[in-house]
Amino acid sequence: MKIAVLCDFDGTITLQDMGIEILKEFSTADWERIEEKFDQGKVSILENMSEQFSHVPNPPHEVNEFVKRTAKIRPGWEEFIECCRGYNLHLAIVSGGLRSYIYSVLGKNLNIPVYSLVDDYVDGQWLLSLPSPFDRDGEVEFKEAVINYHRKQYDEIWFIGNGTSDRRAAEVADRVWALEPLLSYALSKGLKVHSFESFYDICTDFQKILGGQILKEDEIDKVSL
Repeated sequence: MKIAVLCDFDGTITLQDMGIEILKEFSTADWERIEEKFDQGKVSILENMSEQFSHVPNPPHEVNEFVKRTAKIRPGWEEFIECCRGYNLHLAIVSGGLRSYIYSVLGKNLNIPVYSLVDDYVDGQWLLSLPSPFDRDGEVEFKEAVINYHRKQYDEIWFIGNGTSDRRAAEVADRVWALEPLLSYALSKGLKVHSFESFYDICTDFQKILGGQILKEDEIDKVSL
């Protein structure tokens, strides 16, 4: 069975939602009022982030340095990457955050596909867009579109996330690992969901689910609690 593991970034790979942290630090507007429209399903993730970052006057190098300095990675992330490799799972990041700050935290040489908002900065303005080919998916929610894209190549899609923007992805994935508030939402919908605190927890679940596929000895040591 070919399996793709799609993982959210803000509040999942990182302990904090770095998009929110940026707005707290730099926004000149009432970003919480803007965020409410997204939580209520009135705007798309691109519309939400575009409006919010229109009130961030600082250039990318300042914002990305702030993110790099303050972001905290959830324990077990590096070991989780090795776990996925050991089981021959396709791991990718899918995020409603900005590509530049994701790479600021994880490194530009990250050997994992990243599906996120593409950001540019022109004449003092942030310009955000969906990556190709997802900019042509119309009304399909961005993360759902990424899952649909992977279904062409993989038998199952496993999703890891935490927030409002992950709800639709959780609904259409085959298995879900969730933090709050996504966990409560998934349970209310009767979805097949696992809770976790660290990526070590997910590695342990993978070992239980995929026990018939044996990791190399040194890789087993890396993912053991």
